[in-house]
Amino acid sequence: MHLYKDYDHTPIPSDEAPKPTRAPTEQAQPPNQQSLVESYLPTIQKGFHNIVNIAPWRVGYIVLVTVLYFVPYVPIRWVAVEIHRIIAQQNPMWTLPKYGEISSFKEKGHLILVTIFYGLVLNMIWEACNLAFSVLVVGPPLKSGKLITSVSPDPNLTLIMGLKARRELVRNMAFWELALLTKDFPDRRQAIYAEFDRAGGKGSSWSQVFAACREEINGIDKRVNPPQAQAVPQPEIQSLPKISDQGVLADIISTDPPKTSRPHEAAFSKFAKSIGQSPGSPPPFVAPGKKLIAALPESTSIQNIDVKRKDAVDILIRSWAGWPFRQTFARDANATIHGAPIGRESSIRHAAAGLSQLVVHSLKEDTYGQVQKDVPEVIKVYVKNIKAVEKFLTSAQPHWTDVTFKAADRNVPEVQETLRVLKVGLEGVLGAFAEYMQDVGLTMGEVAEARRLASQGVEMEQRR
Repeated sequence: MHLYKDYDHTPIPSDEAPKPTRAPTEQAQPPNQQSLVESYLPTIQKGFHNIVNIAPWRVGYIVLVTVLYFVPYVPIRWVAVEIHRIIAQQNPMWTLPKYGEISSFKEKGHLILVTIFYGLVLNMIWEACNLAFSVLVVGPPLKSGKLITSVSPDPNLTLIMGLKARRELVRNMAFWELALLTKDFPDRRQAIYAEFDRAGGKGSSWSQVFAACREEINGIDKRVNPPQAQAVPQPEIQSLPKISDQGVLADIISTDPPKTSRPHEAAFSKFAKSIGQSPGSPPPFVAPGKKLIAALPESTSIQNIDVKRKDAVDILIRSWAGWPFRQTFARDANATIHGAPIGRESSIRHAAAGLSQLVVHSLKEDTYGQVQKDVPEVIKVYVKNIKAVEKFLTSAQPHWTDVTFKAADRNVPEVQETLRVLKVGLEGVLGAFAEYMQDVGLTMGEVAEARRLASQGVEMEQRR
């Protein structure tokens, strides 16, 4: 049940995608306590929904196991007591109390009701603890309404180190903070635009943030279109000179072989000679072999055995027992688009949203024009990865174990949400730089393709 319901999944909100706009017109305020509580509501509602849905199943399971525990002809209680007794006998410090058989129906009924009640209470405690953990552990990277990197002597350096971190938790929180920073904290945005060269000569803060976001987003295209391995040319090996070229074996080859006195060697030599002198005729053992194969029953042929094996596997996969072995299209899509075995779903969305917000607000806040030179590359990053996602959803073939695949299964909700964030981010960049498209270095074809993809993002945002 834990694996089936994916209880260890901790959803990170990814609704920080920028709305399509032509340019920033007003200053956003830091999120207040009410907005933070509202961000928890979807997780809380989903948790209570899961509790309500599985409650009847768990009640039935607890009642069934409890009743079977006291049925005389089902040895569940006897096995449990014997296992307890064997374990207790191995430890001299444990003592077993004397127990007797429960004879009266009143005692059994009371014990059954008590067991069912405590079982239900224990299950509700598990569910409540899991829900509380899911809500509290994924809180936004804020402390007293401020970003957690604000307490650092160099907040932007701390943020950049988090974006480049190898640990998934640190990197996810860093991209989440970037999405919040670019939307609600104008002072921190302006600091990113203003810092030209950081310690170590690794470029400005903007260039390093852009490089981290680009690498995170481009991971989609790398997983959908993996680079082909180039064949390594093998060096030509010079062979040694042949002895036969020197005429050393001429006399040996021309001489007749010595006569043998062994009869079996002479018979084998005659048999080999007869085969060599008639190359067009089949060997003498081929005909008896064909007769033997033809005499076998039809059910034992290799083709029929292979067909029957495939039919048996198909029946197993389609049954309820084969459900754990099915590799659905949704699972393949999430693994390819978001990465596996640890998904980067939230970091990809936050990177796309944060990068778009930085480009949009740079029109008014980037005094030195650092962002303008990278606008074409930003647009190409969005276009390339949007096309990669759409290519996978439309042309990828389902796994052979996905026996229940339908055309509607290509609409994977998690992937569609990532696609929406990418398209809305692209629309934000195009809307902000609409008047400067011819000056940023893009061709008319590239601009038209980007606008076509971005218009689909507006439609997805309206349907949301």
